[in-house]
Amino acid sequence: MELLFFTSKTCMACKQLLPRLQAMTKIKITIIDVEQSPEIVTNYSVSSLPTVLYIVDNKPQKQLTGSVSEKVLREWLDEIE
Repeated sequence: MELLFFTSKTCMACKQLLPRLQAMTKIKITIIDVEQSPEIVTNYSVSSLPTVLYIVDNKPQKQLTGSVSEKVLREWLDEIE
């Protein structure tokens, strides 16, 4: 199981969310720059940033999209951990 974190260099919401996510979970996080890996973005149908996908056995199980509060992030993580 892992988290895929889709980001870009210009995404300010991504820069705010990533450190909070890293501090709140022990699940492995793979950071994917959408500009460097467009094929992965297409494979997972990512259309907005930031997007976090919870992956189990190479299949997305749950998704979190957009700038979210710490409360929403904690609730989302509680559902998957």
